[in-house]
Amino acid sequence: MMRSLGQHGNTHSYPLHMLLYMIEGDTVGARFLYKRAPDTLKTPENDLEGLWLINKSLMRRDYEAAFAALGSSTWSEEVAQRMDALRESLRERVHSLLAKSYSAISLGTLSRSLGLSEDGCQQFAQDRGWSFTGDEASPVLTPPAKLGSFSGTDARTLQNIIRQCGALEAQVIRQDVFAKSSENTPAEEKKMD
Repeated sequence: MMRSLGQHGNTHSYPLHMLLYMIEGDTVGARFLYKRAPDTLKTPENDLEGLWLINKSLMRRDYEAAFAALGSSTWSEEVAQRMDALRESLRERVHSLLAKSYSAISLGTLSRSLGLSEDGCQQFAQDRGWSFTGDEASPVLTPPAKLGSFSGTDARTLQNIIRQCGALEAQVIRQDVFAKSSENTPAEEKKMD
C-alpha cells in the first residue's frame, strides 16, 4: 500500500482515513480528503481511487453501484480488513433509510439497494422485523416515543430547556418593544415642538 507524508511530517494513510470517513457516513469529509490527497495516490491501482468510486456512488445515493464497487476492487490487506465494517455500516444506514421511506418495497429493489442476493436480503430484512407478502417487503413501523416516556432526568432536562426558551422569548419581546418605543420617542418630541 502506498503511503505519503502527511501534515507535520507524520506518515498518513489516506485510504484508511477515507475508509473511516465512509464507515461513519461522512461522505463530505471523504470527498475533501480525496481533494487534498497527493495526485500520486490517485491512480487506478491505489486503494484511494477505488474508495473514491464508492464515495461518489454514496454521494449520488446510488447504493447499488456502491455495493458493486465494494466487491469489484482488490484491496490492500490493511483496507480489506476493514471493508466488512464499511459494508455492514452502509447496509444498516440504507436499511434504516428504506424502512423510514417505504411502507412496501419489492424484494428485488430492496436486495439491490442492500447489496444482497434476494435470499440473503429476505433473511436480513426478516431479522429486522420486516414482513413479506409475495414479492413485497414491508418494514415494521415503530411509533415515535411519547413525551410521557422520558425518564426523570430527561423530563427535567426537557422542562429546563422549555423554561429557558420561554425566558429567551420573553427577553426578545421586551427588547423588541423597547426598540419600538425608542423609535417612537424622537418623533413624538418633534411633534410637540
